[in-house]
Amino acid sequence: MKTDSLYRKLIREKARVKFKVSGQLPGTCQHGSHQAYVYYACRCDVCVTSHNAYQLKLAKTSPVRHGTLYGYKTQGCKCPLCKQAVQEYFRDYRSREVAA
Repeated sequence: MKTDSLYRKLIREKARVKFKVSGQLPGTCQHGSHQAYVYYACRCDVCVTSHNAYQLKLAKTSPVRHGTLYGYKTQGCKCPLCKQAVQEYFRDYRSREVAA
């Protein structure tokens, strides 16, 4: 089992190197896909925009983590717990900035 995942990792790394050298994705992969961004580390504008949209969709569909900065900023929750978490974060941030 472990050797299988190592083999896949090796194949993926070879594909990344080939992509970086040639600039062409394999035939089954297209720019603007999650696969191009994650597996082949393509950072063209199309792939980055697609990845950002994917992450935003994922954040919106996952359950809100109340009382966290992530819940407030990314997931858009404005409940009292999330607002308090943001206030505490920025209070700590300002005190760190003043101390530095």
